[in-house]
Amino acid sequence: MRRVDWEDRLNAFIAKHHSRPYAHEWHCLLFVAGAVKAVTGKDFARGHRGKYKSMAGALRYLKGLGFDGPAAMIDAHLPEKPIGFAQRGDLILAADGIPALCVGEFALSVTDEGLARVPRSEWRKAWGVG
Repeated sequence: MRRVDWEDRLNAFIAKHHSRPYAHEWHCLLFVAGAVKAVTGKDFARGHRGKYKSMAGALRYLKGLGFDGPAAMIDAHLPEKPIGFAQRGDLILAADGIPALCVGEFALSVTDEGLARVPRSEWRKAWGVG
């Protein structure tokens, strides 16, 4: 369930991390987990932060948990929904396999320069948040 003040919390979360570049301690899965926490208060990355030192290590860590990638971990926590019904605060999977945060007509994804837009034409899957 979404918090009553989820929009304010999500806006603050995006503003805080807008310019934060990709790093092993800040990547796509931690970004979307943080967004879910802002919207719902639930943190599906709790207990997983700091368990790896690189992206390869993160993927090995996910495999050790039984997930073949970030999308599989999200599948375990959130219900899938049709892409056309994704709304602000939901998560999407981009064509490159990277999860991102829906903010309306586009999604936001972590890059080396900070958050970048992902157009709807590149969305391949969506998950409902709250």
